[in-house]
Amino acid sequence: MGGDWNTSWQRISPDVVGVVSSAQLKMARESTDYMTAFLAEVDLADQPVGDVRPASLAGYSSDGYPLDGLLYGSVVAAREAAAEKGLNAPQALREGLSWLGPVVSSQIADVGRTATMLGTATRSNLTGYTRFLNPPSCQRCAVLAGRVYRYSAGFRRHPKCDCVHQPAAGVDWAKSEGFVFDPTADLSLIKDLSRAQRAAIEAGGDINQVVNARRGMSMVGEGAKRRQITTSGTSARGVFGRAEIARTGQITRGTARTQGAVSNYRLSTTTTARLTPQQIAKQARSRDELVAYLRRYSYIT
Repeated sequence: MGGDWNTSWQRISPDVVGVVSSAQLKMARESTDYMTAFLAEVDLADQPVGDVRPASLAGYSSDGYPLDGLLYGSVVAAREAAAEKGLNAPQALREGLSWLGPVVSSQIADVGRTATMLGTATRSNLTGYTRFLNPPSCQRCAVLAGRVYRYSAGFRRHPKCDCVHQPAAGVDWAKSEGFVFDPTADLSLIKDLSRAQRAAIEAGGDINQVVNARRGMSMVGEGAKRRQITTSGTSARGVFGRAEIARTGQITRGTARTQGAVSNYRLSTTTTARLTPQQIAKQARSRDELVAYLRRYSYIT
């Protein structure tokens, strides 16, 4: 990259896009070959109604647009770093490169997952896939580990996610083959659990409730009464919200809004604040009290 970043990008982008496209093509080919080998290994018939074209998946981003537009985001990231952080040109370009690395990894991995999904869809004896981790994994992936999805279901992922599709011939089949498992069996394989989250899970907490509590966290109160709460699971459909509304009979209905195809949708929630696992671990004075709090706020049954 020279001094004029737009001109420089126009010069190097064909090579950058070419390298990424080649890696995508290689991943797509490997994924289609893997499908054939996998079916032979598990003694399932391999009778696709059509063949996946690996070349059709290369050169495009996950949302179907040409790669060049997505990868240009590295130049945008460099400009923003220079403007917001006051970095000089070499430093800002390094920021752009740091942005580019995870994006490229995700685009290559997505092609592999897409090729596997297409291979699954073209074989009627495969009804879906399980999500397989490549540990150590983050907590967001761990709560989805081993779940069985329909062949047409999208693959939820985040930047640098390295989870993969594992083709499956039904839920019972996936269980019998050992593809459905408990992510809490070895917490050392989950790399970003906090001490409080780990303690809550080891005390019997549902990992989904513990991890998802992080999404709606906020702080309330002042001074010594300051507490960490979460809105996760507090709706009338949530585990805690449903139990708390039944216990207290108190409910709050939110402002009408549109949710998907539903008009005048009102979210009903409990009026009780739900403590986070971190807050519970902080204020519990014994293991028995910890367990009691976790049960009270529906992190364990």
